[in-house]
Amino acid sequence: MTITEVKQKREEIRTQMRGMVETAKVETRELTEDEQTKFDELIEKVEELENEMDVIEQELASKERSIKITNKQTRSMETSIIQKINANERNITMPFVENRSVQV
Repeated sequence: MTITEVKQKREEIRTQMRGMVETAKVETRELTEDEQTKFDELIEKVEELENEMDVIEQELASKERSIKITNKQTRSMETSIIQKINANERNITMPFVENRSVQV
């Protein structure tokens, strides 16, 4: 699942939990044993989803760092190539000028 899907699922479960509590509150009672069991299961599911979100966020952060490093390396390589091209252009032999090398 994507992080958006995980967050959406977590919110759906939270909504369900709020509904259970609100129903009991309106009926001026505590959760029944079955409702409490279900509520506890939903809490566990929310915790699992939050753990999954943490893992996804860590993976995204790692990929972002990797991309930044790659971009930095690419810029460094581009700069090096441009410097080499510029150095080569200054040392081009120009045969059409009386067969002499000319520094540009």
